[in-house]
Amino acid sequence: MNSQRADELIHDVKQCLRREVPDLWDEPDIAQMAAENVAEHVVALLFGIEHHTEPRRINPPTADAERARRLAQRGKPVTAMLRAFRLAQGLVLDRLLEELARLTGDAEPISAATRKLIALATEYLDRTSETGVLACQDERDRQVQWRLSVVNEASVRVGTTLDIAHTAQELADLATDQFADAVTVDLLETSSDDEPQATDTPVVPGSPSSR
Repeated sequence: MNSQRADELIHDVKQCLRREVPDLWDEPDIAQMAAENVAEHVVALLFGIEHHTEPRRINPPTADAERARRLAQRGKPVTAMLRAFRLAQGLVLDRLLEELARLTGDAEPISAATRKLIALATEYLDRTSETGVLACQDERDRQVQWRLSVVNEASVRVGTTLDIAHTAQELADLATDQFADAVTVDLLETSSDDEPQATDTPVVPGSPSSR
């Protein structure tokens, strides 16, 4: 497949995934990442086919795992990534089989080449899917551990005294240390007739830290 047809194939795969897997295109930076991923995967697969490379020796994009982790960070379902892989594989195979039909009308070599293409694309898909799933799971495990560590730290740092203002400051300090740039804590004061009245008590954060 020449470079022009390869570019057309990459374009068609992107269009297909934009339509069928909108989760990967609803944010500009994620969409850019998905577009780059499509191009790199298609190029890697076509290169392997052209050079008769064994599937296990076709190197997937080096950024593959990091991109999968970013999807997990944004809360994108792993099923969206896997569906994108399957749809891309199907479209690439369809176009390659069309190319075979243009090259020869002999059924026997077409059949042999078809079996080889399907086997190669399937093994490549399995490897890239496994890499993506493992990266997503690692990132989600990391997030769970981080949340648990924040809860554990809160149990130690917040509520060390019965003073409400001091407790509010402890809460703000914890939040700015872990995930916020600034915090305002709203406190409720009880009036003489026991009716709660809301008051805004701004809390000056400690060292801001964005996470």
